[in-house]
Amino acid sequence: MTALNDYMNTVVPENDARMLGGGRWLARSAQRVGGMGLMLAAFGLWLQPGALWEADVVLLKIAVSLVAGLIAIALLQNGRPQPAAKVVIDTVQREVRLVRSTGGVHASSEVISRTPLAEIGRVEKTDKLIRLWTENDDLIAEVALTNPEMRLSLTNALKDAGKL
Repeated sequence: MTALNDYMNTVVPENDARMLGGGRWLARSAQRVGGMGLMLAAFGLWLQPGALWEADVVLLKIAVSLVAGLIAIALLQNGRPQPAAKVVIDTVQREVRLVRSTGGVHASSEVISRTPLAEIGRVEKTDKLIRLWTENDDLIAEVALTNPEMRLSLTNALKDAGKL
């Protein structure tokens, strides 16, 4: 989690955003299992006993194997887990952003969601933990601030927005 303020230059360590529920995990697992199944089917098509080796059957086997192999590769690539999103709370622009960094040669970051503090539904505040919810009771972010200055800055921004 990163909190930005107009009068502070302190860098706060970023926390990974916590995802509730297992829908994404289940979908990725199904994609991986489906991809492996299609890959095995593409190879197994050539290994089945009693297979015919006439020209028209071999041509059909090649086409089915290529299509199944390409779909399997796409499912396996899509089934990889995505990097965790980071929560960035900008008290100057009065918004909460979820940012995911993209790896690779040209590392960059992509904004997944942007929620102004005025559009936050409710806020739960405990000693060192602040939970931000949408108006539809979806969890936006769970922020654990150990730096008292950052915690004060965030609570002041939430009070200015009328959420605390």
